[in-house]
Amino acid sequence: RPSPLLRAQALLILLLEPAAMLEKFGTTGCRRRVGVQFSSFVQLLSKAAATTSMIVWNDALAYSVTAGIGEEQPEVKQRTLLLYSLTMTFAGSAVSMQFQSWSRHLTTLSEASARSA
Repeated sequence: RPSPLLRAQALLILLLEPAAMLEKFGTTGCRRRVGVQFSSFVQLLSKAAATTSMIVWNDALAYSVTAGIGEEQPEVKQRTLLLYSLTMTFAGSAVSMQFQSWSRHLTTLSEASARSA
């Protein structure tokens, strides 16, 4: 069951991400500068919440991976954490590459659709 901290972070991320995408803050120079500063602050706050959430989840997963290993076996714990780290890195890279592939494909389809219209 997710902790209240994770729920609050998820809510913060969901609320801040759309606000960070806002581009129009006004036509005057002062309003535009304030808007850009606000947008930068919101983006920074959203990234901080996302990073904190990832750290908490990683800590929880690392604990669950090594839960059955006793303190008298530190080398087994280190090797298990190394394998966990490599697995998560490679899996994250594979997912990222797949998303990039889909993005390129959808961009190509969108451009072709725009040219034919």
